[in-house]
Amino acid sequence: MNIIPKPQYLKLKNSCSYFSNDFEILFDFDDERKEFLKDFIVDETDKFSSIKSKNKFTLALKIDEQPSEFYSLSIENNKCNITGADYASVFYGIVTFLQILESSKEENYKIRDLMLEDKPRFKYRGLHLDVSRHFFKISFIKRYIDLMAIYKYNTFHWHLTDDNGWRLEIKKYPKLTEIGAWRVDREDEPWRKRQPAKSGEKATYGGFYTQEEVKEVIEYANRRGIEIIPEIEMPGHSLEVLASYPELACFPGEFFPAPGSYWPNKDIFCAGKEEVFEFIENVLTEVTDLFPSKFIHIGGDEANKSNWKICPKCRQRIKDENLKDEFELQSYFILRIEKFLLSKGKTIIGWDEILEGGLAPQAVVMSWRGFEGGIKSAQMNHNVIMTPESYCYLDHYQSDPCTEKDAIGGYLPVKRVYSFDPVPQELTQEQRKYILGAQGNVWTEWIPDEKHCEYMILPRMIALAEVLWTNKDLLDWNDFRLRLDKEILKLTRLGFNVCPGSSKINFIPDFTEGYNVISLDSELSSPEIRFEFDEETGKNSQKYQNKSIKFDRETDLYAAIFKDGKKFGKDSVLKIIPNPSIKHNLELITEASYRYPGFGKEIIKSYFRADEDFKSPLWLGFQSDVRINLIPDSDLSSLEFVFLHKPGCMIYLPPEIIVKDKEDNRLKSQKFTPPEKETEVVQAKFDFNFKKNTKYELALKFRGNVTSGAEVILSWIFINQIICR
Repeated sequence: MNIIPKPQYLKLKNSCSYFSNDFEILFDFDDERKEFLKDFIVDETDKFSSIKSKNKFTLALKIDEQPSEFYSLSIENNKCNITGADYASVFYGIVTFLQILESSKEENYKIRDLMLEDKPRFKYRGLHLDVSRHFFKISFIKRYIDLMAIYKYNTFHWHLTDDNGWRLEIKKYPKLTEIGAWRVDREDEPWRKRQPAKSGEKATYGGFYTQEEVKEVIEYANRRGIEIIPEIEMPGHSLEVLASYPELACFPGEFFPAPGSYWPNKDIFCAGKEEVFEFIENVLTEVTDLFPSKFIHIGGDEANKSNWKICPKCRQRIKDENLKDEFELQSYFILRIEKFLLSKGKTIIGWDEILEGGLAPQAVVMSWRGFEGGIKSAQMNHNVIMTPESYCYLDHYQSDPCTEKDAIGGYLPVKRVYSFDPVPQELTQEQRKYILGAQGNVWTEWIPDEKHCEYMILPRMIALAEVLWTNKDLLDWNDFRLRLDKEILKLTRLGFNVCPGSSKINFIPDFTEGYNVISLDSELSSPEIRFEFDEETGKNSQKYQNKSIKFDRETDLYAAIFKDGKKFGKDSVLKIIPNPSIKHNLELITEASYRYPGFGKEIIKSYFRADEDFKSPLWLGFQSDVRINLIPDSDLSSLEFVFLHKPGCMIYLPPEIIVKDKEDNRLKSQKFTPPEKETEVVQAKFDFNFKKNTKYELALKFRGNVTSGAEVILSWIFINQIICR
């Protein structure tokens, strides 16, 4: 039975019922949306071929007092009873029933009788869409919402404004859509190579939504149990506003909505001008009148404050308000907007940069730069929506880049999305209640059209939907993959553009067989994998027979998926470096972080060299000193540590290694010099005469906190192999 997300409780009975097109719908509640539900059910069941049964089928819908978003579904005696806590819960039950019906198609809609009880793990289950970088028509927004409804998402985050275009009609400020909604068309050029607009160039790319169209979409979503949260960016990402109303800048001039992205982006609202706050409050008044959602997202991310440092009005504001610096000025800015929105009965959401300079009292933090912002906010008793880039950014590549259209970068296959847990283990049980849920983000710099957008979200949004709905102990990748295969076939048949899955090969060590044994796997079901040593694969390469591969020499293992005799994607490559450490008693004492546990502590003695991808499970990640015990089986002259150096991701070499004897006497220490490259796999050598059968305790010292802008962030140590020489 193909139900996604997997329900919390499902019991199949031995009896069966038979669905028929000749069915009746009974309502045991009053709601103005009942007529929509009836039409929705009829439309969805009409997609199936004509179904006839001797007995009439009944679908009974009821609202009863239950826990929030709970629904129960039972099928017996040709009747399906759905009882929910509210309208949305009943809708979830209907969606589940339709999936059950789809699953019974091959048996002519003979349905196993069953009892099902279900409710979501998280109250916030969101999907985001950026319509500023590229504009999407109302018809596609509805199609997007349809997909969300199938998988029981309940929040659509509509990113309506950014440097590249303002997309919402504001009646008080018509220039926002007359000027700010249109940019010079450079769609034939790569996003990051586009030249800024020049004076006199005609702006022809863009579009906007009228307030009547927005009302239509809000109602459309509401009927499907989905709330829409609008995002109005501030104080940065506001170039399109300054193009429309340049007097709102620190230094007024001629501005144009951006055809691409440019860094550093210094264009920002002037925090020293009262007319800026008057403008924003007028805009937000129309926004709050239009959107019934309890939340308004105000952005707050990537606000370059260079102009604030030199703007006389901003400097005066800092002085008048007794602020420390421009970071506290941003906090002042956000606090003013929060106070205004609270007066309208709304709560603000902001990206995790709103932590800088002090957090607004009732703000909800959307943590995107990792987990740290969310952890810090929850520890301050603030509600959090987790959306870390490494798990939730659906604009990243999901397969081998050589087989894909251009993307912003990264690598986020569906299996990694499915491994996401929004609740950090660092939080206490009390603090965990502040994690409202999580959200998938779809930024559209590299997503120019509807079909490409579908390709980027499918099937990853399905994996995220199950993570957010189903209890953690019920999640099972192998079971999900089987259900997902059927779901992909269904969606493809319905005309959606679905990514077939990652063509990358997963190299999986088998430490029960040895430190030099590996098996090959793929996200794809029953793939044909071929492999080769020291050279690229071809049609005559060895076919992988689901047996472990054992290595006894240094080599490069090439592996790829083949379809109909042709390579699908390019080779995945694993470097094999024999490791003499397997002969010695070498033990990693410190546990790796639960975020980067890799294949386990045995990896340090393995033959398998990691590459520069810090997400690879060949790496172990630590946020503390790393303790290692060593008892050599023979005299050694050195140890070689394989580290990752990637400061952009807060990953650094340990500054120092210390070796002690069993009596805790310090024998030697050594500093490690970081490489010059931004990203590099480093083989760091530590020279020392280790004596046979002598116990040594080694400590890789932790760098600790690293300053990034106004934030203090905990750094990382990443280790792969430790090689005894």
